[in-house]
Amino acid sequence: MPPLRFPVYEDLYLLNVYAQSMVDQLNEITSKFSLNQEASTYHQCLIQYVRASVSQEIVEFMAAIEHTDAWLFESQRKVEEKSLRDPDDVYSLVRDREQERLQQGLPPRIRFLDDAQASR
Repeated sequence: MPPLRFPVYEDLYLLNVYAQSMVDQLNEITSKFSLNQEASTYHQCLIQYVRASVSQEIVEFMAAIEHTDAWLFESQRKVEEKSLRDPDDVYSLVRDREQERLQQGLPPRIRFLDDAQASR
Protein backbone atom coordinates (compact mmCIF):
# COMPACT_ATOMS: atom_id res chain seq x y z
CA MET A 1 0.00 0.00 0.00
CA PRO A 2 1.52 3.36 -0.99
CA PRO A 3 2.28 5.92 1.72
CA LEU A 4 -0.45 8.45 2.42
CA ARG A 5 1.50 11.26 0.77
CA PHE A 6 1.10 9.82 -2.72
CA PRO A 7 -2.65 10.57 -2.98
CA VAL A 8 -1.89 14.15 -1.87
CA TYR A 9 0.47 14.63 -4.80
CA GLU A 10 -2.04 13.00 -7.12
CA ASP A 11 -4.75 15.39 -5.91
CA LEU A 12 -2.40 18.35 -6.33
CA TYR A 13 -1.65 17.26 -9.88
CA LEU A 14 -5.34 16.91 -10.68
CA LEU A 15 -6.13 20.30 -9.15
CA ASN A 16 -3.57 21.90 -11.47
CA VAL A 17 -4.77 19.96 -14.52
CA TYR A 18 -8.42 20.84 -13.92
CA ALA A 19 -7.62 24.49 -13.22
CA GLN A 20 -5.74 24.66 -16.51
CA SER A 21 -8.67 22.97 -18.22
CA MET A 22 -11.00 25.63 -16.80
CA VAL A 23 -8.74 28.38 -18.15
CA ASP A 24 -8.63 26.68 -21.55
CA GLN A 25 -12.43 26.26 -21.61
CA LEU A 26 -12.91 29.89 -20.61
CA ASN A 27 -10.65 30.98 -23.47
CA GLU A 28 -12.60 28.82 -25.89
CA ILE A 29 -15.98 30.12 -24.70
CA THR A 30 -14.74 33.72 -24.82
CA SER A 31 -13.58 33.38 -28.41
CA LYS A 32 -16.67 31.40 -29.59
CA PHE A 33 -19.20 33.83 -28.18
CA SER A 34 -17.16 37.05 -28.52
CA LEU A 35 -17.35 37.72 -24.79
CA ASN A 36 -15.53 40.56 -23.09
CA GLN A 37 -11.82 39.66 -23.25
CA GLU A 38 -10.92 41.79 -20.21
CA ALA A 39 -13.52 40.02 -18.07
CA SER A 40 -12.28 36.67 -19.34
CA THR A 41 -8.69 37.55 -18.46
CA TYR A 42 -9.84 38.60 -14.98
CA HIS A 43 -11.65 35.29 -14.47
CA GLN A 44 -8.60 33.35 -15.69
CA CYS A 45 -6.46 35.22 -13.17
CA LEU A 46 -8.92 34.29 -10.39
CA ILE A 47 -8.75 30.62 -11.34
CA GLN A 48 -4.95 30.68 -11.50
CA TYR A 49 -4.74 32.54 -8.19
CA VAL A 50 -6.86 29.93 -6.41
CA ARG A 51 -4.86 27.13 -8.05
CA ALA A 52 -1.53 28.67 -7.06
CA SER A 53 -2.64 29.46 -3.49
CA VAL A 54 -3.90 25.96 -2.83
CA SER A 55 -0.81 24.43 -4.45
CA GLN A 56 1.46 26.56 -2.30
CA GLU A 57 -0.31 25.54 0.92
CA ILE A 58 -0.13 21.86 0.02
CA VAL A 59 3.52 22.04 -1.00
CA GLU A 60 4.48 23.86 2.22
CA PHE A 61 2.61 21.27 4.29
CA MET A 62 4.20 18.38 2.40
CA ALA A 63 7.69 19.89 2.70
CA ALA A 64 7.66 19.22 6.43
CA ILE A 65 6.55 15.62 5.86
CA GLU A 66 9.19 15.07 3.18
CA HIS A 67 11.86 16.57 5.45
CA THR A 68 10.92 14.11 8.19
CA ASP A 69 10.90 11.22 5.73
CA ALA A 70 14.32 12.23 4.40
CA TRP A 71 15.75 12.20 7.92
CA LEU A 72 14.12 8.86 8.70
CA PHE A 73 15.30 7.13 5.52
CA GLU A 74 18.79 8.63 5.81
CA SER A 75 19.02 7.11 9.28
CA GLN A 76 17.81 3.75 7.98
CA ARG A 77 20.27 3.93 5.08
CA LYS A 78 23.18 4.47 7.46
CA VAL A 79 22.11 1.50 9.59
CA GLU A 80 21.86 -0.71 6.49
CA GLU A 81 25.23 0.41 5.16
CA LYS A 82 26.82 -0.26 8.53
CA SER A 83 25.35 -3.77 8.64
CA LEU A 84 26.71 -4.52 5.15
CA ARG A 85 30.19 -3.15 5.80
CA ASP A 86 33.04 -5.35 6.99
CA PRO A 87 34.20 -3.90 10.32
CA ASP A 88 37.83 -4.58 9.36
CA ASP A 89 37.58 -2.30 6.31
CA VAL A 90 38.37 0.63 8.58
CA TYR A 91 41.96 -0.57 8.88
CA SER A 92 42.41 -0.55 5.12
CA LEU A 93 40.93 2.93 4.90
CA VAL A 94 43.30 4.23 7.60
CA ARG A 95 46.31 2.63 5.87
CA ASP A 96 45.26 4.19 2.53
CA ARG A 97 44.84 7.59 4.17
CA GLU A 98 48.27 7.35 5.77
CA GLN A 99 49.78 6.55 2.36
CA GLU A 100 48.08 9.67 0.94
CA ARG A 101 49.55 11.75 3.77
CA LEU A 102 53.05 10.41 3.09
CA GLN A 103 52.68 11.19 -0.63
CA GLN A 104 51.68 14.74 0.29
CA GLY A 105 54.78 15.08 2.46
CA LEU A 106 52.80 15.14 5.68
CA PRO A 107 53.96 13.28 8.79
CA PRO A 108 52.15 10.05 9.67
CA ARG A 109 49.54 10.19 12.38
CA ILE A 110 49.58 6.45 13.06
CA ARG A 111 52.32 3.85 13.22
CA PHE A 112 51.24 0.37 12.16
CA LEU A 113 52.61 -2.52 14.18
CA ASP A 114 53.31 -4.66 11.13
CA ASP A 115 55.40 -1.80 9.64
CA ALA A 116 57.40 -1.49 12.88
CA GLN A 117 58.12 -5.23 12.95
CA ALA A 118 59.18 -5.22 9.29
CA SER A 119 61.72 -2.43 9.88
CA ARG A 120 63.52 -4.37 12.70
